[in-house]
Amino acid sequence: MPVRIFIGEFDFTDGSKNGNAIKLLWFSYLFKSHLTKSIYKIMKNILLVALIVAMATMLSCRKKENKNDEKTGNYVPKGYIQLNVGNYWVYQHYRVMSNGSDSITSMIDSVFISGTIDYNGKTFYKVENNKWIPQLIYLRDSVGNLIDTTGDIIMSENNFTDSIYTETTMAGTSILFHIATRMYDDNTTIVTPIDSFNHCIERRDYIKVYYQNPIPKAITDEQYYAKGVGLVEGSYTYIGVNQKFIRKLKNYRIIH
Repeated sequence: MPVRIFIGEFDFTDGSKNGNAIKLLWFSYLFKSHLTKSIYKIMKNILLVALIVAMATMLSCRKKENKNDEKTGNYVPKGYIQLNVGNYWVYQHYRVMSNGSDSITSMIDSVFISGTIDYNGKTFYKVENNKWIPQLIYLRDSVGNLIDTTGDIIMSENNFTDSIYTETTMAGTSILFHIATRMYDDNTTIVTPIDSFNHCIERRDYIKVYYQNPIPKAITDEQYYAKGVGLVEGSYTYIGVNQKFIRKLKNYRIIH
């Protein structure tokens, strides 16, 4: 079975109809164009993990869209999910220094909603991202849950009580990694190059990497969403060099 790979915040999938996916946010750096030779050695090891993962047995407990709620039509959107053709977001990337400060990098990426498709009788939005290499994912709003074509919940603007996504990935009897994603409504204020955003909600990814780690390596990445805008800030981690980066909203357009 051919392996279909979406890098960054998207999926490694096996191409089958059941849509088995692995949310490997931290593998995105494999394709960064200016990696040094020393990091290249690490890159080869991580690529090996990615190939193993693509063939591995996955034990998942994925939250799916609530079709019963969707049929009621009673949900009133809160505005954190912004899906309209023509919307775009531009992000500036920063390196997180050892003292906690941010250092600007030359990396800028953008996200653009270029159209729609019909999938299983539902309208999904075509979301394109140029983060290192072109990326493509199809998303829609299901009663306050941002979902992909498999029904997996990417983020939620109304579930702050339990995990919206959990997964343990195995290679034989060995655990490769475990991830759990939760939403938090902490009324956070996020400052970006373009503006300051109040009342943000947070998606937090708790990741444990077991591969080649006698003691699991714990990583936490955060994504912040503003009402009427969408994603305004998000972090990602290069596990090979234990370096965290943040992407902050630099420009955007929302069509209502």
